[in-house]
Order: sequence, then structure tokens, then C-alpha cells
Amino acid sequence: MKDLPKKYNRRESKVDGKVLAWFMENYPRSFAIEVKVTGGKVKDHQAAALNQVVGNKFGWKIPDTGRKNPFDLFGLKDADAFICVCEGNDCVCTRLNDGEVIHMNVG
Repeated sequence: MKDLPKKYNRRESKVDGKVLAWFMENYPRSFAIEVKVTGGKVKDHQAAALNQVVGNKFGWKIPDTGRKNPFDLFGLKDADAFICVCEGNDCVCTRLNDGEVIHMNVG
């Protein structure tokens, strides 16, 4: 008997919207963030994209999937890139541009 397909496991979904809200309210610059829960790993394509943000060379075409998208494409220049690791609502966000760390509780 074949194994059933694995359910898509998105452990960050409970906290990533809260991290976005915190940054929108408190952070003065443009940003790109990869949110991980404790123990999560940044994948190679995620690290490459964040490094492009740090290097001021990131642009993205939002795929047309039949859903309403806010617009077609965007570019980030002079933006900061973060990896945020969260345990519950406690997050530690490291700015890749310079290594600065922001501690926050998003609860």
C-alpha cells in the first residue's frame, strides 16, 4: 500500500503574521524576513534571496495563480534582511546586513 502524501507542515503560520505586524508598526525601513520556529532550518533558496536583499538586488514576479494578488512584481532596494527564530511568541531576529539582533515578544 502506498504512503499517503504528507500534509503540508507550516509551523511558522502561528507567528509569522505577528512578526510582520510588529515590523510594520516598529521598524522604520523596508525589510525581508524569513521566520523559523526553534529548530527550523533556512533553506538554500531562502538564504540566497535574503543575500540578494542585503546586496540591494532583489526583485520578484508574483506568480499568477488565479487568486487576487496585490500587484505583479516588486523590488527591494536599500532594505534589510532578517532571519527571525521564534519559540512561541518570543522571537530573536538577526539582521543579516550587519548582525544586529532584535528581541521581541509578539504575543
